[in-house]
Amino acid sequence: MAADRPTVLFAYTSDRLAPADGADPAADADRRGPPAPAAAQIAAPNAPDTVDAASHGGGSIVVLPPPEGARRLTSHVPRYLDQAPVPLRTPAQVPAHAARRFPERISTQEAFGELLRDLPRLAPQAAAAVVTISTRAADPVLAGWLAAAEPAATNGEAPAGRHVAGGLSAAAFGGVLGSLGIAWSRQGLPLLPIGVADEVSAGRVLPGWFAAGSADARSMLAVADTGLDPVTRALAWNGGAPAGIATTWVPAFAHDLAWCLLAGLGQQARLDGASSLIQLCARQVDQRLAELPVDADGWRRRRALVLAGGYRLHEGGPGATITLVGVGPVLPEVLRTAAELRAGLGHEVSVVCLTSPGAVFGALQARRGLADGSDALLAELFPANRRCPMVTVVDGDHRTLSFLAGVHGDPISTLGSAAPPPAAAAAAAATRAEAVPVTVDVIVGTALDLLDEAAAAG
Repeated sequence: MAADRPTVLFAYTSDRLAPADGADPAADADRRGPPAPAAAQIAAPNAPDTVDAASHGGGSIVVLPPPEGARRLTSHVPRYLDQAPVPLRTPAQVPAHAARRFPERISTQEAFGELLRDLPRLAPQAAAAVVTISTRAADPVLAGWLAAAEPAATNGEAPAGRHVAGGLSAAAFGGVLGSLGIAWSRQGLPLLPIGVADEVSAGRVLPGWFAAGSADARSMLAVADTGLDPVTRALAWNGGAPAGIATTWVPAFAHDLAWCLLAGLGQQARLDGASSLIQLCARQVDQRLAELPVDADGWRRRRALVLAGGYRLHEGGPGATITLVGVGPVLPEVLRTAAELRAGLGHEVSVVCLTSPGAVFGALQARRGLADGSDALLAELFPANRRCPMVTVVDGDHRTLSFLAGVHGDPISTLGSAAPPPAAAAAAAATRAEAVPVTVDVIVGTALDLLDEAAAAG
């Protein structure tokens, strides 16, 4: 792949379609002049090959010759459509694991940039096929990748990958990313396109990206965290893609992000593949909270669950009194809340980390026969023998996980940074500088209220 470097061609249509069409500059110059008035052509009924009139009563039907440009176009299009299909080439192999350690505290956005920077070392062939594009506000996320792609960084050799630079509008951004995603099937170039957009632009990027993804385009869109407040972010960015077009991931920890990134690249440039969307966060999180398995089987199982949509971070056991569900950067507060509730209540607390709320919703729809697929993920995340009240926490719209009430019909309270409870408004304002999406006090209070309500009901 490095020797046969992919090339991105930008084409435009004009009157000159191909050398074989036999156009000459003089003819082109004549065509560039103003067309002859239609009345003048009709007034010359005896001109050869110009007018074919048939009298019908008092009138006549005048058939004008097709313009030269249209004639050449009609002869060119069939030749284009009759071309043999482009043979598909095998895409570069992408490893399943990053094979690296992450710092003790790192954000998923930083991990994303570091993984792309190290991709030429981790998977040289895959890195040579990567083509990136970013909005101006999201350029810093790709700083390491751009530095690694410079010829000087590789001792004068060919760059490790490519980057499409230019002041593209958000609509054009989605179209370019989608066009890069079909290079594998249209041109036989198994590219691995990655687009990085800020939250404001992402909402306008999606239509063009969806249009390409609804066909056979394969690409990755990463939504960067540029520091918008939760309400503005929720309004600008709708948070996901239709399940039939792309897999949406919201990883909480660096290893979760690495698995999603590599799996998303591995799904590109193939018939049985798919596009992917990854939502990044700039908040640094203690990676020890992930409690990664130490054995190989545990790693494989954790990776499979991360890609499927979520995993039970703390089992809780049959005696758990409440289940806390978190997505993305809220996991530190969710886990601290679980520790406080265990100490205060003297009972176990289950903690579920969702990496793809869309996949969980799809499993619930499949259970009810409203969508294709399996509902096995629901049994893994919310087993029937672990039923108890549930509190959900997200960095965004608190309604995002309200559908979980339909899994078993248990009582549920939903929390989100875009709509904190009224009593917590002052606390939220006081901790805004600390970038805490939802405070521990709010989660603890909500959980205790829900337990009291459930006890009173029954």
